[in-house]
Amino acid sequence: MLPLVVMQLALVVGEQSPASPAKHEPCIIGAAKMLADRTLVLQLRAQDSSGALGDAVVAYKLGDAKYREVLEHIGGLEPGISKLVPCWSETKPPDT
Repeated sequence: MLPLVVMQLALVVGEQSPASPAKHEPCIIGAAKMLADRTLVLQLRAQDSSGALGDAVVAYKLGDAKYREVLEHIGGLEPGISKLVPCWSETKPPDT
């Protein structure tokens, strides 16, 4: 019975490939939540090349100039739901 157990363990361990290329981690800059009144609340974090950190909380109310752009960037939300906020591309994020 012992050789069978060792063989099964070897098969399971063999399935994990340490030489596999690392998956590309998505760039995430924070989290967003939609409130009951459909306000978007973004909790954001940034770090510059020197290691300095900055945190911000930004709210966009329904009807704000950048509301639709931010909601589309997040990929849509419904009241009470939270999502991670992906990095904006090389362009700057919307002005607050």
